[in-house]
Amino acid sequence: MPVRPMPAWADGRRHPMRRRSGAWVLIAIGVAVVIVYGATPDPPPAAGTAPLSGTPERIVDGDTLDVAGLRIRLAGIDAPELQQTCGTPAGGTWSCGIAARQALRDLAAGPVNCTPSGSDRYGRTLATCRSAGRDVAGALVEAGLALGGETYRREEGAARAAGRGLWQGRFDTPADWRRDARLAEAEAPLNPSRFERFIAWLLEALSG
Repeated sequence: MPVRPMPAWADGRRHPMRRRSGAWVLIAIGVAVVIVYGATPDPPPAAGTAPLSGTPERIVDGDTLDVAGLRIRLAGIDAPELQQTCGTPAGGTWSCGIAARQALRDLAAGPVNCTPSGSDRYGRTLATCRSAGRDVAGALVEAGLALGGETYRREEGAARAAGRGLWQGRFDTPADWRRDARLAEAEAPLNPSRFERFIAWLLEALSG
């Protein structure tokens, strides 16, 4: 009876099917990790209530600043984003986002006293801040450089009637601007998701 030759993997080398199986196991583990990581909700932010005082270390944008080592989001208002532009009466545009940040920088140039009211979903402390006895958020709305919603309805009405700031021409609400920016980013070419980037990295590592 002829003797069958031993397979190549019998000399101590790994069986090719086992090698492939191991690769697929690693891929399956990686996919599971990404799915679990993406599906796990962030823990709810803690709501601090202790008053905060100090000179702002940084003015992030028209409604966000850093005080006493914490990121403060001014409660009750929504200012245009830094990259946002708004319309002029003549149909042109102006950098309303930058103008809002500069206004907040001027209003909070000295010490501020902030009373926290909770946290937002990004972990920022929501607070009402006063500087030189003046409500900073209310002043921004009254200048037409932020929307006041229900909290600062009177100040927003005054700015609108006078045509100040945002109200001098056409503009997108900051919320609409952020939504459109997110849609544009999601539709941009060559912009893979976190999951797609991970799978590409994993396949490259396994083939190396």
